[in-house]
Amino acid sequence: MDTENIVEKSIKVDSIEDTEKKVNLKSGKEKYFFWKHKQDGDQTKAFQQFQDKNLSIQAGGSYEAQVTETPKSFTNEKGKLINYTERKINYFKTPGGAKNSTPYSDSSKAPKAPYIAPQGVTGVSLDEFNELKGRIQLLEDAVFNPGGDLKF
Repeated sequence: MDTENIVEKSIKVDSIEDTEKKVNLKSGKEKYFFWKHKQDGDQTKAFQQFQDKNLSIQAGGSYEAQVTETPKSFTNEKGKLINYTERKINYFKTPGGAKNSTPYSDSSKAPKAPYIAPQGVTGVSLDEFNELKGRIQLLEDAVFNPGGDLKF
């Protein structure tokens, strides 16, 4: 079974490919992607930020992002097992190379709202809840978006 690892990454974007359902970024030898829409049809946070003219995500820029890394493998046409890491951008945090940008998700400066657990969820911290919510979204993406590109 694949295990995922959520990490903070600094990504220097070499190229961008905007496809129908997702956006692919290349940084050196590493490939990243983010979906344009969630299962409910709403835009993903990463795609909203990608469209934000203030953030100005473009080739040549450097950006901080929260990335879910998942080890994957497949067998190629010659029968050889190929291992790779799928890197899905959850959201961009603070722009490193873009000028006139506003930072995203800087929780150290944001006012703290009282946390109210969703109905039926008790004994779980906000961080644990958000992590579980993210994992559920990843599972939904895998189930409801089969046929995704396995080249990441």
